[in-house]
Formats: sequence, C-alpha cells, structure tokens
Amino acid sequence: MNRALEDPFSSNVLEIIEEALQSGKATCVAFNRRGTLLAAGTSGGIVVIWDFQTRSVAREFADERSAEGEGVAVLSVSWSRDGRKIISAAADSTISVWDVAEEFEPQIGRYTFQAPLHHVQFCPTNPSLALISQVQDGPITFALNRSRRKTPVPQFAGGVDRASYVCRMPSSGLSIDASTSVPAYAIYSRSGKYVLVANHRGMITVVETATMDIVQALRVPEGATVIKRLELSRDGRHLMVVSMTKVIASYDVNDRDLAPEDRDAEVLVPRNSFRNPVHQSQWGAAAFSHDGEYVVGARAGGHHELHIWNRVTGQLERILEGAGEAKGITQIASHPVRPLVVAVGSNGQLYVWAKSYTENWSAFAPDFHELEENEEYVEREDEFDVVKRDADDPGGGKAKAMGAPGIVARGAAMEAAVMVMDTEAAVKAEFLAAEAAEAAAAEAA
Repeated sequence: MNRALEDPFSSNVLEIIEEALQSGKATCVAFNRRGTLLAAGTSGGIVVIWDFQTRSVAREFADERSAEGEGVAVLSVSWSRDGRKIISAAADSTISVWDVAEEFEPQIGRYTFQAPLHHVQFCPTNPSLALISQVQDGPITFALNRSRRKTPVPQFAGGVDRASYVCRMPSSGLSIDASTSVPAYAIYSRSGKYVLVANHRGMITVVETATMDIVQALRVPEGATVIKRLELSRDGRHLMVVSMTKVIASYDVNDRDLAPEDRDAEVLVPRNSFRNPVHQSQWGAAAFSHDGEYVVGARAGGHHELHIWNRVTGQLERILEGAGEAKGITQIASHPVRPLVVAVGSNGQLYVWAKSYTENWSAFAPDFHELEENEEYVEREDEFDVVKRDADDPGGGKAKAMGAPGIVARGAAMEAAVMVMDTEAAVKAEFLAAEAAEAAAAEAA
C-alpha cells in the first residue's frame, strides 16, 4: 500500500483481518520499537522472529531441547529498548536472553528459577536488568550478569479504604513476607522510574525504582481480585488493567520524578472504565491503539470478538467479529506506529487486524474521477489527434493553418515533394511512350 494514496481524513479504527500468520503454535507476541519485527513465543519453546514488512519468518531461536522437539511453551517475550536483545520466559521456570544480531550463537544467557514465571520484561534504561513476575511469589528484579542478584519488589500490605492512597513507605522499613509479596503482574513505566505491581488481591502498588519505596497504592474498581494483565500506551501516559471483572479500568500515568516532599502527587490517576453494556462478560486481553486514542479489548472465552472504545469518552465505537477457529483471544499487541493490532488466537494463529484503506488518486490528479463500477466508453474519432477538428472544418485544414503552422509547413513541403515526384514520373512515362512509338514506326518502314 502506497501511503501517499491513503485518505488523510479517514479514521484509524480497525475494520478487517488483513492476514493470519502461523509458524508453530503462538502463545505470546511483542513488537520491537519500530514495528519492523514481531517476536512470537510458541508452545514448542521456539521464539519466532517475523519480518513484519514482508510477513515472513526472519529467524527462529531455540535451545537444544526445543530444536529436538522437546521444548516447553514460551509464556512471555520482551524486546530491549535498542531492539538488539529479546528475553523470553518459559513454562519450565527458565528465562533466556537472545542476541538478535548474532548469527551462530544467539542465546547469550539462560537462568533457572524455583517457581513458574508468567511475565518478563527488560528494564527500559538497563538491558542488564529484568523484571520477572512469578506465579507463586511476588515479582522481583533480576540482574542478567554474573551476580544474578534478585531484589523483591515490595507491595502494599492489606487494602485501602479509597480509590487511591498516596504515600511514601521506605523499602528499608518493609519486611518481605506473605503480606507484602503475593503473586502479581508487574511492568515498568515507560521511563523505568516506577514499577507498577498488580496483585491477586485487586491492589496496584506503585514502586519507585531507584529507592524501592512505595509511593502509591490503588484499589482496582468493581471489586477486582485476580488481575490478568497491565498494558501501557506507546507514549507511556496511559495504563490499562485487565482483571476478572466485567470492566477494563484505565489510568493516566504521571511518569516523572517525585521529590520526598511531593506527598500529594499521584503517579496513577483513575480515568474511564470500558465495558459492553449488553453482554456484561469478562475480558481476556486488551491494548491501546498505536496513538493511544482507542482501547481494543477481547472477550474472555471462545469468542474472537474485538471491542473498540474511544479512550477519552469511553464510548464503544465498534464491535468486530473474527474467525471462529481462533477459539478465543489470549493477547493483543498494538503496532507501534500503524493503526494495526496482532491478536493471538487460542489456536496459535496470529490475526492481523487493520483498517481498510481507500486509495486516494485525486492526491496526484485533482480532476481524477473515480468510478463506482465499470462503464463502457466510446472513443471519439479525433479524441487523440494532435490538432482537434470541428464541424466547420472536417478536414482540419483551418485548424492546422491557424493553430499549428509548423505542421502546416511540414505538410506543404511533403505535398510539394509528392507533386514533383508525380510530375517526374509523368514526364518519364511520356518520354518512354515517344521512344516506343518511334521504334514501331521504324520497323514498319
């Protein structure tokens, strides 16, 4: 698609499934920062790198067991900010670090943990540090070097009696026990200044990365208990919470440094909640659009149904029905720069949802007229003549003389030459005829 032919005033709301991709059974996906490559973890333990420009497989990363067909499912993949490395978490409680540019030995690290993992992410400012969410314990930061240092991320103990509680609880005064380290889903803010931790008690804890101090605690609305995913917009200014409730909660993110005296400053500010007023079902996955203007959500269960809301107004804009063989959507990943999302089906296929483009040829020719359907066209006899004719001058002589003197001159010269040639031929013929007559008379005498 030539982007110069796109209608600049068209909406960026998704409309159609552009393509379905499959190489193995996909379980999770992540785009690099530019959207040129898509990493997809598979149930066979292989990390597939898709060239998203050509929609073809560029590389495959696999350890020895995966290469022999004995690998375990990859549950999470994440890119480093520079796009050089990929980190993946597998169902056997291991994480692997891959160098995308390395041709022969791309696996540059493999680490084993005691508990199963369900999410892993590079620190935005330090590719040697990872944030790991564990299934049976609280999240930790992990040094991807020889020290392999593990640092528990603290959580707010108990609950709060309000939607948001701003505080500063120094990590030095917190004890890591069952009340402050429960299973949770954790992600970094875009700048890496904060860790956002959503646990199975329906609480979100905001932790300052540099000090590990708790600076805010929030209660997810609608009495949420288990929180499935946290999703940030591309610019990092908006957060979305997908939980076991019938709504998707959203927050504005104040991703800046807080001074110790900023006791009233909130990092997360509650905003709209998104729901379908008709079916009132739970949500399985969600993501922001590339520009953060829309929220895309997928129903939990065996439906391939995407709901699209306006992020600012909270209004439901559109409901899209996808292929039934998907058997449900487990994750949605937005393209970083284009109005496009990849939905991971429970069947392992990747469904590329995009808008339906209309080519705008009038951008190049303002008088270009587009036809709704084919029309029969009868060409005029003089339509492509160099000099047009009219009813009073069917031969075109007047038009040639008045509008195209060069053509007239060339035509007159050609006519004169033809006349000379005709005269010479006539004279020669008369001469030959006279000679023949004289020869005949001489023979008769």
